[in-house]
Amino acid sequence: MLPSALLDRMAAECAPQLTATGAADSERTAKEISLAPHICAKKLKALMDHAAQHPEELSRVVAVQKKVDEAKAVMVDNISRVLDRGEKLSVIVERTEELDEQASRFQRTSNVLRRRLCCANVKLYIIVGMALTLLAVVIFLLVCFSGGNCLK
Repeated sequence: MLPSALLDRMAAECAPQLTATGAADSERTAKEISLAPHICAKKLKALMDHAAQHPEELSRVVAVQKKVDEAKAVMVDNISRVLDRGEKLSVIVERTEELDEQASRFQRTSNVLRRRLCCANVKLYIIVGMALTLLAVVIFLLVCFSGGNCLK
């Protein structure tokens, strides 16, 4: 497609110059016909250089292929981003599950610790209560047996 498009453009640009060198094809001399290729040589070189650098300007197929390649590159980039995002989401899900497990473990441990502290507080209250009762009994016995009149 590109070579035929290049030839079409070259014919369109060089045809006026080639026909301008002579009046009609039958009247053209051999010298004019042999000089005709030299007339467009610079234009042909410029067209070929331009075609090599910008092929999408000459051929619709090349232009469409270039657009398809660009779209393909964008899609590959988007797919890689989606895959990266999926990996990140799976990491977040794993971390969330770990945090949920740690939270339930923390709750169980804190409940056990709260029960132990509650039992320790109850034991402390019982010990303090028994100590106060024992102190009251000792004071009562001291008052009663030290010559005081406690049962009268």
